[in-house]
Formats: sequence, structure tokens, C-alpha cells
Amino acid sequence: MTMIVGIGTDIVSLSRIQALLTRTAPGRFAARILSPCELADFRGRFSGVADLDLDRPLPVTQLGTGVNADLVGEPVGARRVVQFLGGRFAAKEAAFKAMQPHFHLGWSQVSVLSSASGKPTLVLEREVLASQRIGAAHVSISHDGDYAIAHVVLEGEAASREAMGVPAGNGDTGSYKLS
Repeated sequence: MTMIVGIGTDIVSLSRIQALLTRTAPGRFAARILSPCELADFRGRFSGVADLDLDRPLPVTQLGTGVNADLVGEPVGARRVVQFLGGRFAAKEAAFKAMQPHFHLGWSQVSVLSSASGKPTLVLEREVLASQRIGAAHVSISHDGDYAIAHVVLEGEAASREAMGVPAGNGDTGSYKLS
């Protein structure tokens, strides 16, 4: 029987990502948190963007006021880089939370790829899927103002709850004892 075996949510302040990228080159930060296939996608999307050097920190701009104000003065490419990396960071953190506390993912064990329509797809390494008996992974990413939020839902076999260390239920009621 297929059931939900994990749910995770994360929200990221894009101004924090932007502040980080004024100290660290976007390409360097991306190489740290993205899998090889995500990094290739990132470089393909942003390498040819005018006024953007992925190997140098973003320029510090004069901060405005209000939601997302610190991105207003940025070139469009820099804003998109911040949104892209913020969304991917939130999605990976949500995946980590969906797997916790029984399995600890590494940054490169989870990828967020885009379909032709732009819809994000969560891809877990084959070993993770097999060891945790996960049959499907779903992700949703949204950006609004100064925030990126992501939700992850993992589906798997009923036995995977036991593999993840979740206690057995109380008979057929589907309820679980909290200890």
C-alpha cells in the first residue's frame, strides 16, 4: 500500500541569500549546494547573462525599504540568480526535513530539476529511493516578495515507515502512539 512517508517545508529569506552572494560568488555557492546536473542547469541558465559574473560576488547595492527592496537595484540576472538559488535551497531543506530524523541526505543526493514546462521535479539518488522504499517524491516551490518557500511530499510503501523508524500503529485504526 502506498502512503505518505514524509513531509517537509522550508522558507528562505531571499535577502539573506543575496547578502551571502555579496560575500561569496554565486557559482561557488551553487557548487556547494547543487548536484552536478543542477549545477550544469544553473550555469546554462545564467552564464551568458549580461552584467553577471558567476565567479565573483554580487555587487553590494544601496538597500531600499520594504519587501524585496534590496533586490530592486540589482540587474535582472542577479535577481533571478538569487531567486533560483533560494528556491533550490528551500526545496533541498524541505527534502531533508521530509527524510528526518531517520535518514540524513547530503546536498548532492537530492536534485531539483525543471521539466520542459518549468515545473520543478525532485530527484533522489537511487540508493536513497531503494533504502527508504520511496516510490515518488513531489516538490512545490513558490517565490513571493523576499521569500522562497518549498514543500516536499514523499510517498512510499507502508513498510517504509518501519524502515524510517516510525512506530507501528494501534491496530487497524491508523493512529500512532506518541511517546
